[in-house]
Amino acid sequence: MEIELLPIATIVRLGAEYSAFQESMLNETEEEIIRVLDDANTANLILDFQRTAYFGSVFFEVLFRLWKRTHAAGGQFFLCSLHPDCREILETARLTTLWDILPDVASCLSQMQANESLHIRATS
Repeated sequence: MEIELLPIATIVRLGAEYSAFQESMLNETEEEIIRVLDDANTANLILDFQRTAYFGSVFFEVLFRLWKRTHAAGGQFFLCSLHPDCREILETARLTTLWDILPDVASCLSQMQANESLHIRATS
């Protein structure tokens, strides 16, 4: 896992696999992301799955907790670069309507900026 801090978002580039058989790794991954979010200057989070070939349904819990935390802090939450099998898992669980899923990090950053512009105009 790699983490990149930008002024507008925290980008987490996940590893190859997150299955239920690696529960301790799932917990460590979540804890590390939360530590970084606590120290970041933004509540926006992008999870980049470009290198992730598989994740199991147990990983949904991690995604839900990160999404709830981001949402509660007023941030935006995006998933991107999903492998077709991972996207199918989310579609089967009907989670593609809950989370913003975009093709790549650049698309997420553009959408975040557009959303923030809309929010600024709406509150002005």
